[in-house]
Formats: sequence, structure tokens, C-alpha cells
Amino acid sequence: MKISFNPIVPVKEQSTNVNQTNSFSNCVKKNFDTVTIHSNEEEISDQIFAKKLTTSMLNDINNKCAEPDREEKLRLLQQQIQSGTYKPDSITIANKILLLK
Repeated sequence: MKISFNPIVPVKEQSTNVNQTNSFSNCVKKNFDTVTIHSNEEEISDQIFAKKLTTSMLNDINNKCAEPDREEKLRLLQQQIQSGTYKPDSITIANKILLLK
């Protein structure tokens, strides 16, 4: 009994298999969504940090603009002290000393 194996495949059969594989892979590529994976986490965390910092700064600016000028507050406080109408709130002072509020 003689068993032989012919590893040489005719060129025509090889090209047919390649074309079938390419057409199948093209079909598969068209039917699925694509996913992009970023390997650089630092860029993403930097972008998040920049957004949070920008938001925080804008909030601080808006809060400062909403408050009356410090000079105006001081002027009103001086007037109240000079006229004797200034009455500090002892509970507020105690809370600030104890860092409660």
C-alpha cells in the first residue's frame, strides 16, 4: 500500500481560495461596528482634569462677580461701626472659629 501526499496546490485553486476569503472578509467588515481603543490613559485623564479645572475656575469667577465689591463691604462695615449699629452674630463667629460652616 502506497500513500502519497501532494503538497503542491495548483495556482488556480489557490487564487480561488484567496478571492473567496477576501470577499468574505469584506462582507464581514461591512456588517459590524468599529471600536477604537485608546492605549494612552494619560491623555484622557488630562482632558477630564482640564474640563474640571475650567468648570471650577468659571464657577469661582461667577461667584466673585456675584458678590459685592470687598471695598464696598468694608466701607459699609466701617460706617456701621462708627455709627454704633454694627452687631456681630455670635453664633456665626463661633461656627467659623470651630470650623463648622
